[in-house]
Order: sequence, then C-alpha cells, then structure tokens
Amino acid sequence: MEYGSDFHWIEPNQELVSNCISKNPYTLFGIGRFAIGSLISQMVKEAGWKRIWMPSYFCPLITAYIKSLISVSSYPIIPGKEIKVSDLLIKQGEVLFVNNLFGINQKPDYSVYQGKITVIEDHTHDPYSDWSCTSQADWCFASLRKTIPLPDGGVLWSPAGHTLPDAPDLTIEHRLSSLSKFSAMLAKERYLNGKIILKQLIRDLFISGENGYNNASENSGISAISRHSWNHFPVQKWRTVRKHNYHYLARLLKKLDGLEIFCNNHIKNVVPFSVVILLKDSKSRDSIRKTLISKNIYPSVLWDLAEDEHNLPENIKFSQRMLSIHCDMRYSRRDMDYIYEQIKSALTKM
Repeated sequence: MEYGSDFHWIEPNQELVSNCISKNPYTLFGIGRFAIGSLISQMVKEAGWKRIWMPSYFCPLITAYIKSLISVSSYPIIPGKEIKVSDLLIKQGEVLFVNNLFGINQKPDYSVYQGKITVIEDHTHDPYSDWSCTSQADWCFASLRKTIPLPDGGVLWSPAGHTLPDAPDLTIEHRLSSLSKFSAMLAKERYLNGKIILKQLIRDLFISGENGYNNASENSGISAISRHSWNHFPVQKWRTVRKHNYHYLARLLKKLDGLEIFCNNHIKNVVPFSVVILLKDSKSRDSIRKTLISKNIYPSVLWDLAEDEHNLPENIKFSQRMLSIHCDMRYSRRDMDYIYEQIKSALTKM
C-alpha cells in the first residue's frame, strides 16, 4: 500500500453525479493554470485588467505565471488566519485573487468593494465546499485533479453570470502529457492490486506528464478521458470520507510531542484538504519526511517558498515546517492508524 502522492485510476460511475459546479455554466481546461491564464489573458484585452492582488502564501509556480500576464501586487496571508480584505488598498477596476487555502477558510467579506473590483476565487483544495457552492464571486476556478482521480482537468465558472471564455483546443502537447499521467494512473492501480509493475516506471510516467504540464507552450483544453469522467464521481461521499479521516488522524496526532496540528481547533463546517502538521524547524521536517517516504507515506509540501524580499518571513517559516498528510477517500481508519504509528516512530528516532 502507498499513502499520498498521485491518484491511481478509479473507475467513474456510469451515471452523472449531481454537483454544484456542473449545475451552472462552466468551461473545462487542461489544468487549473490554463483556466486562470485564459481568463486573465482575455480580460486584459477585453476589459482592460491592469493589476491583480495575489495572496502572499500561494503556489509560486502559479504566481510567477500570472506575473507573466498582468501586473501583480501581493497582500499578506498568514495560513490559518482569517482572510481580511477590507484593509487592502485595492483600487476600483483592479482584481482580487482569493484562495481557500487547505480547504479550511470561510468566505471573506467583500462588501466594502461591492461593485468596484473583480473577485477571483481558487477552490482547488475543496471544489465542493459550502463556500464554493454559495460563492458570489465574479469568477471561480479549481484544478480538479487535486481532489478527483483524473489525469488532468481545470474548471472555470462565474457565479456572477459573466460570459465564460471559450475552451481552447486540446493541443498535441497536452494530449501527450495527459496520456503519460493516465498511463501512470492505470499502472499504479495495477501495482496496488499486486501486479508486477516497476515502481520507477510509474514514477517516470507521472513526472513526464507533470513536466509536460509545467512546460506547456500554450493553454489547452481538457483530455477526453477527464472531460467524460469528471462529473461521474461521488464527490460528496468522498468529501465525507476525507472529513472523517481528517478528524480521526488529527485526534491521534494531537497526542504526540514534537509536532503541531495546524488549524485543528477551529475547523467548522469545512472539509480540510489534508492533515497539515508543523514540525519544529526545516531540519526536523525534512528528517520526518524522509523517514515517512521510506515507509511508503508521501507527504506534500505546500509550498516551497524562496527566502527573498517578496515572501513574508512568517510564510517562509511556515512552508519550511509544514507537511501535508493525505487523508482522502483512498484510505480507511486502518490506514490512518498506520500513518500515525509511522509518524510516532519517526518522532521518537529524532
């Protein structure tokens, strides 16, 4: 068994599964970055967008990409703290980008800017949250492959009813990358079921597909397999499993010395993306991570932030201490017990 890392292939349902995104008009893209990139590029030309405000704690790859399209200003975000935008000096006509980080935030109050600015929300860490499903933002998007077992996929919709950009054509470049990811998912499914498949081959296929996405020369539409599958999964049932796994594992880990459970005490009406733990420092974090990987547990770092003048010291320190432990629908309580025991063992050996 493996814990974390990329999804293996899970067969979708035959029938469509109702969800709050597909009830409204939407546009599908190859990945989430293509969705936000297509929107910004179009609105710079058509609506004269000139500046977008980005959270200080966010994926540096996406921030750098957005900076290549439009002027960017940063506003301070401390993970775990309430998103307060009322104090920002956002000018009329500018764009505010808000991220539901780790799926644990509540909807911010935009009332002070009513009708003056454009709001974009990133719901990647929980596309079907209460916030997402009741959003009144101008635009929302999500990278579907982060919470659903798909080789690719990003979705853009407009709660405010704006006209959506057209989906770009599926490029040959993206088709090949998504085929690498899909092949890896199929191979991983067989590997997890006891078939003799080289683990390094699976890893190479995943890396090849991801590198293709990161180095894409143009935005692309979604692959056929993801386009036909994305709304055939029991997403609400899976959210419930993730919620139960989160609280079960968090309660176990809370007993341990040497780590903190991030945001465990004030979770309310949300389903966290993962169990985020904070270690003493980067050395401790890297040591624990290395030990867990040796036990087939693959935690993520969201995200590695560079130590420069553009990143807040609090953000850098958080990124250096954090590990994101997967607790999604792939796992049972028995799996959470295994993860707990391995983290406990790793801490005692430090």
